[in-house]
Amino acid sequence: MRLEITDTSIFATALQCMSRFVEKAHFDFDYDGVRIRSIDPHDFCYVDFHLAKSFFDNSDGIERISFGADVSKLMRILPNLSRGNKLWIGVDEQGLQLGTSKGWSIEFKIMGTVDDPFDLPEPREILHEARIEIAPTEFSNLISSAFSISSELKFVVTGNRFGVEASSDEYRFYAEASPEIKVHNDEGKRLVSSTVASYLKVIEPLVKKCDYVELRIGVDKPTRLDLHYTTKATFSFVLSPRKKEVERKSRGGSSLPRLTITKFPEFLLYLSNSSKGENFQTLKLSRLETEGGDHFRMGRMLGLTTRENGLIKLTSEGEYFVNILKSDVKQAQIFLHKILLTKIDSYKIMIRSLKKRPMNQSEIQSVVNSALTRRRTKMDKQDISTMLGLATWCNMIDRTMALFYFGKTDKSD
Repeated sequence: MRLEITDTSIFATALQCMSRFVEKAHFDFDYDGVRIRSIDPHDFCYVDFHLAKSFFDNSDGIERISFGADVSKLMRILPNLSRGNKLWIGVDEQGLQLGTSKGWSIEFKIMGTVDDPFDLPEPREILHEARIEIAPTEFSNLISSAFSISSELKFVVTGNRFGVEASSDEYRFYAEASPEIKVHNDEGKRLVSSTVASYLKVIEPLVKKCDYVELRIGVDKPTRLDLHYTTKATFSFVLSPRKKEVERKSRGGSSLPRLTITKFPEFLLYLSNSSKGENFQTLKLSRLETEGGDHFRMGRMLGLTTRENGLIKLTSEGEYFVNILKSDVKQAQIFLHKILLTKIDSYKIMIRSLKKRPMNQSEIQSVVNSALTRRRTKMDKQDISTMLGLATWCNMIDRTMALFYFGKTDKSD
């Protein structure tokens, strides 16, 4: 089966943007069109692309087939394909095909994966309190301005007005969109929804190619961004809500809750190049450390980092871990997981509990703290989020377990 695409630019841009933060994706070819779904390794962003039959020239030839594929290299492949007169997408029993012709005929084949982690159930329907329709250029300008201040931003709806705000140290930013944009806020309440702006910056080229942006926000709900391209395609991104929380006084700062900690290995790698150590402020400014010093604190708990004369540096065990990481990432993941099981009881409780059934973050926190009652210790949301991230990086838990907005899988149909 081969489907020809005339809107090559929007198709190439969509897949390029997605492949910048997504590793694998699930493809559904059906009589109604093509659907592409995935979740980034950080568990921050759920991707859902719908390409209608009208997106393809010969849509009558669509057959019903589903499979998973590695899409991590598409951002390098697609620029070569999009230069052709036409782009086509095909599928056979082996996997996905992408091709074009302009003098030379070029074809790339991506073999289907045996492991298809994103053949996911349908997301639960989320009733957002506000819906905003805004022009792509205006939305991009607001995001770019806010992102210059902080990687975390807030969408704010007050009555029928929409704005974006961000803050970092001494800097504060607030911008209000023009009054011409459509804001649907039935209850008229002031709504604030936090999210990570990095993904919005990554998909900015796609935003600019679409006709209009539909943004849905709600209190403590994922932010949904629907990019509409004529009537042919909708590119949806669901971003987990984020809020900065004040930590215990002993931490001396605030931290951005996260479901992954892939920055932790980068943090340790950076320290391996600083024999004398590095100061906290430098690590924070380079975005290798959080405001609350979570990476150093975790490294110290695991015996991988220490502080001498005010500088953060690796211990001998930390150097040993980095040497493994440089030569074999999988072995480094296994090594770190073993250290976590040995030195952090709450991590062991969490892993054991998640093997029984999937749980969201609040449920995990409750289970872990119940088990720790006799020890008179408690884990807060940041502790749980950090441990989830470590377990995810170590490939010891299914990343979809942490996504609270999915319903139960129904295999009956």
